[in-house]
Amino acid sequence: FCLRLVILYIGYTLNCHLIAGIGISALHSRILGWFIVSAAALVLSASN
Repeated sequence: FCLRLVILYIGYTLNCHLIAGIGISALHSRILGWFIVSAAALVLSASN
């Protein structure tokens, strides 16, 4: 029982880290995408 609890805990912790990592990278790519769009809009408005 104790071993099963430890395995469950490790699995849960790894899962949380994985989900957090995916969430953070998704946020980063969203910010990066917004940054690129903003830069493109600035360049377009400057060229007009």
